[in-house]
Amino acid sequence: MEEAERRAAVVLSFEITSLRIPIAEILPLKQLSPAAVRSVKYAQIAASIAEVGIIEPPVLIRDQQ
Repeated sequence: MEEAERRAAVVLSFEITSLRIPIAEILPLKQLSPAAVRSVKYAQIAASIAEVGIIEPPVLIRDQQ
């Protein structure tokens, strides 16, 4: 199989270009339960973000509407 044919056979599951999206435009897939927000793990993640920030950008999926 030639290189062009092999590339054509692979369907990308992500977009090629990067976008900057304002936080206010990002909607969660689901709401966290009050118990999850009170959990130790949630507190650890929140403390880590407060301390060092977000190292890797979050992955977002377009709404298909």
